[in-house]
Amino acid sequence: MIGKFVIEDFDLQRAIIREYIVFEPLLATDSNTISLQKAVEQALIKDDDALIVFSVNQSVICISLVNMIYFHVAQGVADNTAWMVSFCVVCNAGMLFSPVVNGEILHFADGGFYNAMTLLTDKETRSIWNHITGHCLHGVHKGVQLTHLGAPLQKTASQVITEYPNAIFIHSQLSDENAQMVQQDNINRLNPDLKLSTRAMNTLRLEDERLPRFDMGLGIWTVNSKKFYPYRKIVRENAIIDLLDGRKILVYVSPVGVAPEAIYTSATSFEWLDDILKLDNGQTIRDGVLYDAEGQIITAERPQQLFQRWYSFTLLFDDCEIC
Repeated sequence: MIGKFVIEDFDLQRAIIREYIVFEPLLATDSNTISLQKAVEQALIKDDDALIVFSVNQSVICISLVNMIYFHVAQGVADNTAWMVSFCVVCNAGMLFSPVVNGEILHFADGGFYNAMTLLTDKETRSIWNHITGHCLHGVHKGVQLTHLGAPLQKTASQVITEYPNAIFIHSQLSDENAQMVQQDNINRLNPDLKLSTRAMNTLRLEDERLPRFDMGLGIWTVNSKKFYPYRKIVRENAIIDLLDGRKILVYVSPVGVAPEAIYTSATSFEWLDDILKLDNGQTIRDGVLYDAEGQIITAERPQQLFQRWYSFTLLFDDCEIC
């Protein structure tokens, strides 16, 4: 279970709604899907490039984060399961859903802007959906909730290949003009002093002011807990061991990673040995990958998490804690 998001009262007057589809979604097909290992070998992507990573049944799927900044939405089918993933460069977050509604696969795209975040629209009815909660805010499907399939992570290609050697990569070549535009957006993506236009800011309602609205951090949630870990604190303390619903979690940033991560752990303390995070339960984290005491890669158990801006997390969970 993912916990209960705030169901917002949608104010159409504050929203920026696109009259037509400006950014077509990235569609996964046989022709643009290859193994991530081959994508690196063919220089379609570099080892240290940032990826959006998610699992659909037994398949681990990767998409260039830069491409997701441009497309906003990617959609496909894996292991006989339809999927759709979103991403907003302003809030730096997105979610993985089933696009199936009433037995029909809907086709999603960027539909506008609201609360300083991307809105989704389905091409079939042009209904408007929240891109993180999957809740339909306006239109034919108002009140419908998309089925949540997971929260994507942000990792480098080398991290993914090490942990998931069979991961697949969905590729799309942007034009030079679009690539240049997106690269500038990527530079601003983690800027805590982000500046938005007056029109964009007018879409954002009053929010929790316990932290600066554009602060970055790791938002973590369960059915019972919602907690935000400011990025500055994670970096300052190198790593954090905390309790979440009575279970210990480790929040850390790998020296080669592109985002902080949280995993469940039995460790009670840690130390850094150069770039290796050594836990007192015998496990280590090297290059963002978890190893057991014998040096074998193990799959980490993770709570639901998104590396995102403060305002977007508090809009999802208005009663959240701050670490």
